[in-house]
Amino acid sequence: MTYEEVSKIIGSPGEALSEVGEKGDEFYTVMYSYKGEGGLGANANFTFHGNKLQAKAQFGLE
Repeated sequence: MTYEEVSKIIGSPGEALSEVGEKGDEFYTVMYSYKGEGGLGANANFTFHGNKLQAKAQFGLE
């Protein structure tokens, strides 16, 4: 999936936590965080490499 597809499903753009490289470069890597509802500190993080989802993690989501 692309960043745009994930953001559309979640309903918001998320907050960029870290970036490596330059936008448009095939090796550009960025991690986005989305705040969630549920327990204290509920969130989901998605890492994109070349605008393709490479990894995801979640904590405290219902």
